[in-house]
Amino acid sequence: MRRSLRQLKVNQPETRSPQSSDGSPTKRQRLISRKGSSTRSGSLDKNNHLLPPLESIAREKKFPVKTEMARNCTSKFVSISSGDKPVFSQIKTEKQDVKDDENKNPIILPRKAQKTVSEDDREMNDIKPVVDGHASDDSDAEHGSLSYEQIREKNLRENELFFASLGIDQAKEMLHASVKKPKKPTLKGLKIKKEEILPRRHSLRIKRIDPEGIQMPEPEPLIQVAEQTRLPEGPLDMKESFYSKGNPEGDKHLIAFKALFKDKKRKHAKQEKEISNFLSDLSKMSISEGCVAKVVPERVFSVGWHPAESPLIAVAGDKWGTVGLWNVFSQDEDQLVTAFKPHTRPVSCLKVPSVAQHKLYSCSYDATLRCGDFEKGVFSEVFSVPEADDDLFRNFCFYDTFQTLLVSQLSGNVSLVDVRTPKSSAEQVFKVSHKSLRTVSINPFQHDHFITAGTDTNICLWDMRKMNQKSPKPLQILDQHTRAIASAYFSPSGHKIVSSAADDQILVFEVPSSGGEIQLGTRIRHNNCTGRWLTNFQPTWHPTIPNIFVVGSMARPREIQVYDASQGTVLRSLSSEDHLGSVCSLNVFHPHRPRTLVGANSSGRLHVFM
Repeated sequence: MRRSLRQLKVNQPETRSPQSSDGSPTKRQRLISRKGSSTRSGSLDKNNHLLPPLESIAREKKFPVKTEMARNCTSKFVSISSGDKPVFSQIKTEKQDVKDDENKNPIILPRKAQKTVSEDDREMNDIKPVVDGHASDDSDAEHGSLSYEQIREKNLRENELFFASLGIDQAKEMLHASVKKPKKPTLKGLKIKKEEILPRRHSLRIKRIDPEGIQMPEPEPLIQVAEQTRLPEGPLDMKESFYSKGNPEGDKHLIAFKALFKDKKRKHAKQEKEISNFLSDLSKMSISEGCVAKVVPERVFSVGWHPAESPLIAVAGDKWGTVGLWNVFSQDEDQLVTAFKPHTRPVSCLKVPSVAQHKLYSCSYDATLRCGDFEKGVFSEVFSVPEADDDLFRNFCFYDTFQTLLVSQLSGNVSLVDVRTPKSSAEQVFKVSHKSLRTVSINPFQHDHFITAGTDTNICLWDMRKMNQKSPKPLQILDQHTRAIASAYFSPSGHKIVSSAADDQILVFEVPSSGGEIQLGTRIRHNNCTGRWLTNFQPTWHPTIPNIFVVGSMARPREIQVYDASQGTVLRSLSSEDHLGSVCSLNVFHPHRPRTLVGANSSGRLHVFM
């Protein structure tokens, strides 16, 4: 334990040294006189042990020395130019009587402090001092007479050789070589002419100052681009409805697709065999470069299949009323994709009935429902509402024998439309909701029952036989969703309902065949937050395989998920690192090819897995 100098016997009062009886000096006095009067070599304690000088202890251990000797003594550092090591001069005292005082009264330190100081003195002797603030002569000999810049350049060269020996550059090149560059999207399909974008004017126009610095008068009102108005009523010629009207190959495309859109009979295979093959071949479904094409110029709002097995034709509708047809297996680049423009707003739904395969029905946000007849070459208007009503059509489904339809509308109405009547008005209109509707779906095996879903977070079951145009009442309300519903559809068997909503849930309901109440069967957590730039996810049933539905996914890498509705589990996630790099919001299985699936993204491209 360190002791302070207060505990040391410093400045003891002068006492007479004891002598022997005969007057001769004692043994202690003889030892003191033998060591000399200088205190620089240390003193003796009561046990005749040699102690170090006081100033060295105070300097090494930083003891507070308060004696008059420590205050008055100074040391000087003397450097000798001819030698390699510095030396210390002798301590010159300012008061000689202080030195005599120390000889008379030796300073006694504890034994532990003596040992500590002696060890520190040995360590200090091993330190190589620095003369005049410069490095030792060894470093000077190493560099010789090199200048600072030469030494710096030498160090840089040595560092470059050192890093080159580590092989960092080679590892970097190998890493770049191992990374696969993403392939560019395919350019096959519809050719879009890019409009010339004029440079934007800035400060002078905004400040209304001409180039000469003169203040300009107030600008005239800007001419705003008029919104695309609805097309005229009545039938539209397909030749006039081509997406590229100036294309001289338009007639050839129309003739080619007229030949493709024909009624064809199909031999139905046994369903049990199709189910077993589907489950075994689901893991083999893949996509190739030839199965990706741009079919419409803008974001896809609806997608579907022509029911014929051959040729394989996919159809899609985009944001600005374009309907695209894609012959997937076509080898002719010019006749691969054909696009028409029968609408001016998003095409929200389109279908090709299996009993009339030469017709293509489509509805749009421009509040029109049209039928494209490829035998006649016209788009006839089946149903519309006045443009002043500011209404739009969400989707439709066939009722009974493909001669009547139910149409869901933004206003919350459901319209019953008969395609055989010459007028373009609805037979009956039912006000089923005070908020916007999204989808309407009819039970395939109980045609009088249909469901509606919309932004009111409820799925309502209705009976057509009990509908009242003034105040219809639903048979049952399913309120398990907590946010706006994107879609709700009956399964092909009519025993289940699948729905998705903005609450990040996909719900599967069980529909009893006996006519009882619908019960919630499976609740699936699913990320449905697509944002404003992607079309909402809409789970769709497999048309022939029971309890199977497909839905898009926000997961990375991008994928399309196939679910088992009874278990609520993912059977297969369809993905491709090279050919699927975007979110496919809408996905539909082919009605007569169980292992063929089409997915649509927000850039107008279709992806076919088979």
